[in-house]
Amino acid sequence: MTTLDTPSSPEANTFNEPRAGESRTVGGVERFVLAPLPLPVFPRSLTLGPQPSIVAQNDTVMDLGNSNDGVAFSIQVQLFINAVLLSISAGGFSFMAYVLSHRPDTTGGFWHHYYRLLVEPDPGHSLPASVILLVSLIIINAICFSVFVKSVRAGRREHPLRFHRQRREVCYFPTGSDTPVIVPWESVQAWIESGVMTTGSALMRSIDFCLAIPDPDSERVWLYRIPMGVMSQALLFWESIRRYMDESSESWAGVGGEPESVSTFAASRRALLDDFAKQPQKRWFALSLADFSVSYLNVFLYYLFHIVTCWNLPFWVAQWYQKSVHGRPMPEQIEAWSAPLSPELWAQASEALRWQNAAIEAHYQRGGNLTDFLASQQAKGGG
Repeated sequence: MTTLDTPSSPEANTFNEPRAGESRTVGGVERFVLAPLPLPVFPRSLTLGPQPSIVAQNDTVMDLGNSNDGVAFSIQVQLFINAVLLSISAGGFSFMAYVLSHRPDTTGGFWHHYYRLLVEPDPGHSLPASVILLVSLIIINAICFSVFVKSVRAGRREHPLRFHRQRREVCYFPTGSDTPVIVPWESVQAWIESGVMTTGSALMRSIDFCLAIPDPDSERVWLYRIPMGVMSQALLFWESIRRYMDESSESWAGVGGEPESVSTFAASRRALLDDFAKQPQKRWFALSLADFSVSYLNVFLYYLFHIVTCWNLPFWVAQWYQKSVHGRPMPEQIEAWSAPLSPELWAQASEALRWQNAAIEAHYQRGGNLTDFLASQQAKGGG
């Protein structure tokens, strides 16, 4: 997630009055506008799955933020790389020690030469190979750890983006500030950006979901940007937000799953063994990255990977990350603002939004899709 305070500009002022459903090109980047007048992009009958960026949700408020999903795996990858480098180094030293110990004019056996390779400096070097290897690993891990700590520190400074469906308002905290800003839901702009980026040797299409939340006391906007893999993922994420604010709870998306922890790791091991026990025919050598219960070899590799990556350690780190980033309480005034309202005090959607939602849902029920609905509305507007 990227958050940014940006001053308005002539371009931004032009974009301050968009229409949902429009496609615009801004600075070579295509924008498909979703709000204001939040646009339903899927029929209500489509079931939405859990969204990782939804970290909390109830009948009154929903929070968007960074979950700890993937933290444990990133630690495991780093530990696994360390293990691979150490194994390759140990294998290389073993091979050289074996060759040296079998030379005709050599003195001493395999372990004698192995010790010399590790402890004694090579001619022209002041440090032995083992020290050089250890220092290299420390530097690599220090760089990775500093990046991780930087992300934790950045996460600690951020509050989640909170939506209050009964008030039909959005609460955000400008970057680096503990002073909340509350704006009406229907004043929020949303769009999906589609552009082309270069990797130096190839061109790749980038998809970003963006929310632009205006500051009511200035000409600045708060930009909430999340990179997405594909357009459908961005549309599903938008629909998850929109349905929470504009539809009944039966059509909402779910919270992004239980945070990673030692207990979720233990539960995944139990599930793996249960699934393996239920296999009608136990296979020995089948491989699958999607289902580790398909064979004895796959189960063995699952346990080997977690042993090599220090078993519970990555999940302890994930727990600490979750507590550090999401354990920060909201200010008292926002906790009071977040309280449920009695039904007679609930804010209502605008007449224009109610008409739009009814019209597009009826269009979906007749078998239409978003593209031809927008085309029909454009034709009516042009006529």
